[in-house]
Parts: sequence; C-alpha cells; structure tokens
Amino acid sequence: MKTYFQISLKVFTVLLTVMLVCVGCGKNGNSTSGSGILGGMSKEDMCNPAKRFTDYKPIYREYTDDWGELCYEYKGIKIFDANGEMKYSDEEAEEYYTHYAIHFFYAHIIADKITWSKKEKKKSYVDYIKEHLFDIVCNLPLDDSYPSDIRETVNKIYYDNKDKALNMILVKRGYGFLKYESDFHIYNNFYLYRDKESGSLMANWEPHLQ
Repeated sequence: MKTYFQISLKVFTVLLTVMLVCVGCGKNGNSTSGSGILGGMSKEDMCNPAKRFTDYKPIYREYTDDWGELCYEYKGIKIFDANGEMKYSDEEAEEYYTHYAIHFFYAHIIADKITWSKKEKKKSYVDYIKEHLFDIVCNLPLDDSYPSDIRETVNKIYYDNKDKALNMILVKRGYGFLKYESDFHIYNNFYLYRDKESGSLMANWEPHLQ
C-alpha cells in the first residue's frame, strides 16, 4: 500500500506539472495585458499566454537547394503583445518570462520541426504555421476542429517532445538571455534572448548571443 507521504508527493507533483505547463489557454482567449508587472494577475492568468501575448511569428529563410527543392531555414520565434512586437527586457525576463518558457518552447519546436515535413506538404504546412502558431500552441493537443493533416503532424511533435518540455529548467540568466536545458539530444540549448539587430524577444535553439 502507498504511504500517506507517497500519495501526497504524487498529488504535489501533478499540481506542479499543471502549473508549469499551462498551455491550454482556450480558443477564445484574448490578450488583456501587454508587458508589465504580474502583481494584478491571478496564478492562473500568470501562465495563461492569452492574457499577455497576441501572436507568435516564426521566422524562416526560404531558399532552393541544388535539386530545386524549396527549403526553409528556421530562424526563431518573435513574440507579440497588444502593443506589437515585444522587445527583450532584462527586468521583465527576471520577472515573468519563465512563467511562459514551456509555451514558448512548444511554439519553437513546432515551427522548427514542421519544416521537416514531406516536400509535397512542406509549403502548405509552413504557410499554415505562420498564420496560426499562437492559436495552435494555446490548444495543444489539437482536436478535430483543425485540418486533419496539420492535427496529426502537430500532435506528433507535441507528444514526441512533451518530456523535453516538462523537464526543461532554467540554468543561466545573463544580460539579454535566459538559457534552458533539457533532454535535447542533437540540439544544444533552448534560449529566450534579445535579437542583436532588432532588440526583439526571440525564442530559438542556441543563438549567436551578443
């Protein structure tokens, strides 16, 4: 039989996981807060991206390879709030970015891995992700209200990377970046960082930090 301590520990672990993930922000969530302090927000709203952000835009470089195939080089995610494209703030990074790190990670991993799709589907998938990434990540895993091929591809990415997201931890806080580690295998680390040219808040694998 399980001891009282074991049961209590299991309940605590489940509650902690729910608080960390917080990806189910609902299809009808609207942003009611741009950048700013968390003081007036409930614990539920603190990790509900729809209360703070309005869009995620993946950045791709399109090119044609030596065999004439259209390819996409993934360059990272830009994050938007009610005031437009967000700029990285060290003060806000200290205050609240980590509340949303798992959500940013899902946006990033989906935008990256969607470019690995079969070539006959790649362009349509990338075009769809460009327009709907924020909504997709707010509603993981996707239900049958989404196109079946998109749903199948995105949900596979979600489940294949769920352990990575749940085990991700902040390991370094520096000027202009937050560094996270998990079981990323062939990748390096996951970063939230200041783009050296635009100053924008970005999410990506290990960038060229300034």
